[in-house]
Amino acid sequence: AAAAAAAAEAQVSQLAAHPATPAGAVFFTNFDDSAPEFQLSNFKDYEGQNVKVRVADESAFDDDKSLFLENDATRYGVYMPVDDPDAAEGDLVVQYEVRLSKGLECGGAYLKLLDAGDLPADGNVTPDSPYIVMFGPDKCGDTNKVHFILRHQNPVSKEWEEKHFKSDTPLQIQNDRSPHLYTLIVRQDNTFTIKIDNKVQKNGHLLENLEPAINPPAEIDDPDDKKPSDWVDDAKIPDPTASKPDDWDEDAPKTILDEEAVMPEGWLEDEKYLIPDPTAEQPDEWDEEDDGEWEAPQVQNPKCASAPGCEKWQRPVIANPAYKGKWSAPLIDNEAYIGEWAPRRIENPNFFVDNEPGKDLVKSIGGVAVEVWVFKNGGIGFDNVLVATDEDAASLLATTSFLVKADRERSSAADRARRERHEQNLKLLESGGILGTVQYYLYESLDFAREWPIATAGAGLLVLVGLIYLCCATCCAADGGDEDDDFVGETAAAASADAAGDDADGDNNDDNNDEGDDEVDDDDDDDDDDDAPPLVSKPASNKKND
Repeated sequence: AAAAAAAAEAQVSQLAAHPATPAGAVFFTNFDDSAPEFQLSNFKDYEGQNVKVRVADESAFDDDKSLFLENDATRYGVYMPVDDPDAAEGDLVVQYEVRLSKGLECGGAYLKLLDAGDLPADGNVTPDSPYIVMFGPDKCGDTNKVHFILRHQNPVSKEWEEKHFKSDTPLQIQNDRSPHLYTLIVRQDNTFTIKIDNKVQKNGHLLENLEPAINPPAEIDDPDDKKPSDWVDDAKIPDPTASKPDDWDEDAPKTILDEEAVMPEGWLEDEKYLIPDPTAEQPDEWDEEDDGEWEAPQVQNPKCASAPGCEKWQRPVIANPAYKGKWSAPLIDNEAYIGEWAPRRIENPNFFVDNEPGKDLVKSIGGVAVEVWVFKNGGIGFDNVLVATDEDAASLLATTSFLVKADRERSSAADRARRERHEQNLKLLESGGILGTVQYYLYESLDFAREWPIATAGAGLLVLVGLIYLCCATCCAADGGDEDDDFVGETAAAASADAAGDDADGDNNDDNNDEGDDEVDDDDDDDDDDDAPPLVSKPASNKKND
């Protein structure tokens, strides 16, 4: 059984680190030794690009390789060809893993799916290489989004135009050190879905959620139509018959001094807000010849703290009731007003209708390019890059590879963090002293609570119940202590009297006597019952009440 379990575990690990090509794949690489080769562009913009295929430092598998863009302040151009895209049939699925091993402050981690009809010569991509789809994370300055851009050609004008996915709440990138899986599905019915870590984040429609729209308007403004020179589009004009009133003073200031204000009582005009510190003394090393005349530092005047103010009092400024500002004639309706001018509308010469922009989109993909600018935080890793037609197969790849790796990596990271904390805790214990010992056991207990929260909660609940019980028992004992003491005392006295009576009659009984001695004479029992107080119920009288 153990051998079978180990074999099954090995198979799961093998599939996770070295996944096979999924069904419906048009292009797939996991950057293993047997994976398709990629080409670095020799275009001048990419000079100094540092691309390596290696195992990530944080990877849970020793042989799971990824393609890394290592340097900052570098533009990268990596090209991977797609073989025979015309043979593909179905939806377009783009999926790949990204690891931002240093986070991402400014740079791109997206893919460009290049136009099969206009591929770069000899694989040397450039920033202007035509693409069909651009998809993936991008962050710099105010930009923080997961791009989905579709380049669409106008069949009439033959011009290409970028159509951007727009959302009220843009999808932001996963900016941590863990790997994340980005998936785009563009279906032939024009619907599309964006996933992160195999979970749906956005849904949309190519004809409804792209800007500018796929299909242009049927009519446009006539570019040759000009507004006539005598066109009047001012609805209101100044009244030509109005004149400024004689009492209108345009020079009156907006504010004036309050002549009715008086200086508050207690205002100290002869005192300064800041005075030399009377407690300061000239430093012994002060040399007036070199340093100049010494002056004590300035401090707040304590007299001003309790006074309404110090130094020369000034009248406050108030609004001028006589202020009117610059006069202007009132506006009246313009009798010559024609209306707001707009150019006439004409038929759009480049108008077309494409109701199926998602149909056979996968056939247009001739290559995959990592064509990005990384300004800050290099160490961007790409893995399991897939272009396919089967979204179920892509989801299966995510389940058997990415999710397994991510789970293992989280476990490994948690184990490393736990070991590091334990080593730090041991140092506290080894340092000796009560404080170090207390800290050690406290931090170890917190670690246990994090790892076993249910058990910790259960134990805590039991302790809480026990404390509540002890509190209740203590309170009850405190409230009824006098009555119990009286009852116990009276009962003990009665028992002593009963025992003395038995001894006088010669009926001493011992628990260690023979079995026959355990039997009590009926007459003695009757006597005892007549003389002894009840031992089961408390006396009816209460000493406190008495």
